[in-house]
Amino acid sequence: MAKLVLFFLNNPFYPVHLQKDVGLFPLYLQKSYFNSAQILKIGDRKQEDYLFQGINVSNLFIYPKLYQPDCKISLFYEYKCIFKSLWYICTHRDVTHIMMFHINRFSLYFSFLLKFFFPKIKTYVKCDTSAKSTTQYPHFKNPSTIKQYIKKKMYDSIDLFTIEAFSAYQALYDNPFFHNRNLHLIPNGLDNNWRSLSLKNKTKTIITVGRLGTYQKNTELFLDAITKLNIKDWIIKLIGPIETAEYNFQKYIDTFFAEHPHLKQNVIFSGAITDPTTLQKEYESASIFISTSRYEAFSIALLEAAGAGCYIIATNVGAAYDITNNGTLGYLCNYSEAYNQNEQLIQEQITKQVQQIIDGNINLHMIQKKQSDFINKHFMIQDIVQHPCFKEWVNS
Repeated sequence: MAKLVLFFLNNPFYPVHLQKDVGLFPLYLQKSYFNSAQILKIGDRKQEDYLFQGINVSNLFIYPKLYQPDCKISLFYEYKCIFKSLWYICTHRDVTHIMMFHINRFSLYFSFLLKFFFPKIKTYVKCDTSAKSTTQYPHFKNPSTIKQYIKKKMYDSIDLFTIEAFSAYQALYDNPFFHNRNLHLIPNGLDNNWRSLSLKNKTKTIITVGRLGTYQKNTELFLDAITKLNIKDWIIKLIGPIETAEYNFQKYIDTFFAEHPHLKQNVIFSGAITDPTTLQKEYESASIFISTSRYEAFSIALLEAAGAGCYIIATNVGAAYDITNNGTLGYLCNYSEAYNQNEQLIQEQITKQVQQIIDGNINLHMIQKKQSDFINKHFMIQDIVQHPCFKEWVNS
């Protein structure tokens, strides 16, 4: 009897996670390889376990502070996660495989202790990181101190690493801490219901989706670009929560409309859309998706937009290059990689590309069909979990 458990402990857990890689990978790995699967999370309040398509979702323990915007992960909290997780394994001896997100103190220490006390349990870490962030990982080839030697042993205790974007995979492939055979390029994927979306429902709508106003998403650049457009009868929708933790982005929005009152009828801030069916309809009706991110590990929103046949205009970060078939579908801005961003040039390129579409100089339908077909062929989760690395991990 094989049982998979995902420990999702270093971040707040929300129901929307179940529609992303956090929920889809355990779900489809279970369908292909396991008798049962479970997601263990940190709760903000006491609540009953519940099922997500047959997967049990449970609280490992309650820690409301994790859900506060200013929460910082303490060393005590991480050790508590490790202790609680080990105790869970001690009291649930049917667990055979463990999945975790991110390379951090929890995943390294927990895996190392598991190998010592429960050597038969197989561990898997989904790195979920960008090429830029890989610089934080150790790269020395010949550990010369006890500390370095132990850290290498911790990495060796993890049976499988996967990373989502080709740029990040390239950055880590030759790193001896990942001893190549255990590191695999595995993208995020979409559920099967994305195959049924129609390209006939497209409207004159441009969208972006994300946490609006964060440094990462660079929403200011997006807004600056659209001020230079002859927008005609097109609608622009910005979907997502408005940032308040880094700074009050609502003030920026108010100033934006005060300076550009003619855009009030064309530019819509829709707020967060948590219902997956409603969000899917937004993608289905949109013709263009724009991403101005400064960095991404992957970008699920970009994948969803491409799967819905949106024409992609994006900075070349995360998996944008992969999702657009090596940059041949849609438009990737020059000088927009995370290490080398010329924001003025990016803004000019976005404005020029969008204006060509508005003016009818680009045949969107042909590219949208190719984009949708490409995603259906290469980024469907039920196909992704059939990769040999998962079969080897389960059966080894």
